[in-house]
Amino acid sequence: LSLNNQINFSKQIFKTIPDVILITDMDLRVIFANKKAESILEKSPDENRKIYNYLSKKSIENGFDEYLRQILTKGISDKQINVLNPFISKEGYVDIEIVPLKSDQKTIGGLMLVKDITEWRNLTDELKNLEQFNKRMISSSPYVIISVNENDIVSGWNRKGEEIFSVKENDIVGKNLFNQCPPLEMIKDEVNEAKIIGEPIFLSGREITLEENRKLFIEVTIFTVFTKEKNVVINIRDISKFKKMESSLAQAKQMGSLGL
Repeated sequence: LSLNNQINFSKQIFKTIPDVILITDMDLRVIFANKKAESILEKSPDENRKIYNYLSKKSIENGFDEYLRQILTKGISDKQINVLNPFISKEGYVDIEIVPLKSDQKTIGGLMLVKDITEWRNLTDELKNLEQFNKRMISSSPYVIISVNENDIVSGWNRKGEEIFSVKENDIVGKNLFNQCPPLEMIKDEVNEAKIIGEPIFLSGREITLEENRKLFIEVTIFTVFTKEKNVVINIRDISKFKKMESSLAQAKQMGSLGL
């Protein structure tokens, strides 16, 4: 291929790339813009216009054109991640890579690759909000919620767990459940069984002994959650009050029978 053909061929390739591509000379005049760049620039590309003419007001105030000039002067590539899109007035986020173009070791211009990450960023924010909502929901649950991995290492421990077992989240997450919370040793076999069979296990009316010989009656549901590894979630409900009510009711019935 002749040199002109190679240049035209390269331009055709650049035109079809889905990210913004701009090429400037050392005076920051735009000498090439691909289709994606043309679609977002608020003014049509013109070889007589400098990059300054395409920047948003905020980007100009932040000195983006001067930043570009310094990159080309130094002749060293640079990259900015997750920054405001310098070409549009409305809010958008991009990754920007600037590569000096050289001829015989002399910088003659620069290539700017701009990847729009606004959608990705919005999705990430939504996922973070959902994660925070789930954490708040689990934390405020009236039941103890514990999650452990295949090796019984705790990955989740809510506020109710702290209240009942007197073990802080920071003291147990990342550590072995049964070593850090001995009262739960009594359900270790069922936790292991749930890992093997992959089916929920329900335990009713179990009595556990806590510190200072304090006793509780609990209901326990154990089930597996399959992600990259097999995790187990333990849901514990304190039914001590119900047990006391049952005992009081039984005693009242017995006294009633004696009275008769």
